[in-house]
Amino acid sequence: MMAEAEHHAVAPVSVWRRVTRPLGRFLAWWFAMFALLGPLSTCPICGQPGCAGGAISAGILGGLAAAALWLPRRLIRALRNRCGSKEHAR
Repeated sequence: MMAEAEHHAVAPVSVWRRVTRPLGRFLAWWFAMFALLGPLSTCPICGQPGCAGGAISAGILGGLAAAALWLPRRLIRALRNRCGSKEHAR
């Protein structure tokens, strides 16, 4: 019986992995959005396509798009976990 209990035991997830994995996914989304917006962006100040302001604006817009895609899932998961833990405590 002891072997079965040890076999089904779940290893704890390290704090480092819980932080780096979601952060890595967010950065992947940001890079994908930046890569899509980068070549098409123009500087909002001077209007030239090769200006550094265009890259900065593409980076900001990429970050906002990545947050819009990434945050709702994280918030829903956190709410489910919080609500689920209250139900189990009753």
